[in-house]
Amino acid sequence: MGFNHVKRDYMPAPRGTECSSAYNQVCSVYNAYTLISHVEAECLAESAAADQRARLWDKISTGDDFTLAGGFYAFIYDYNGTNVAHGAVAAFRSLALWTIIKHAGLDAFIDGHKLHQAFQKAADAGGGWYVSSRSFTTQPHPTSFAL
Repeated sequence: MGFNHVKRDYMPAPRGTECSSAYNQVCSVYNAYTLISHVEAECLAESAAADQRARLWDKISTGDDFTLAGGFYAFIYDYNGTNVAHGAVAAFRSLALWTIIKHAGLDAFIDGHKLHQAFQKAADAGGGWYVSSRSFTTQPHPTSFAL
């Protein structure tokens, strides 16, 4: 028994431009779900053994297969708020979510502990979207996280 995971192609933005995670476009949602499904498939394919999980976290944090031009990347937190994999900044691994937010200079805009509680709530519900009232980019649009 087993499966052969084949990652879907990403969707370009309208008129063939680069799709951006900073905008709420059809390609943005499609690409976020494509990346998430790829991460989930990789997690399911790995054993529960700690050394194999550590290799997976390394792969997600440093592998080109887990990022996409336009600002898309995967990140994973444990239930206590500790980052175990971060596709944009591998150095964030092992830091708490609220510490990362402070390090990024976003603590004036968002409470990292409340964001963590929102992530926990979504995890308890089996997943979902968290939409911030502020952007986490230089764009003036809200940022969404698929959980």
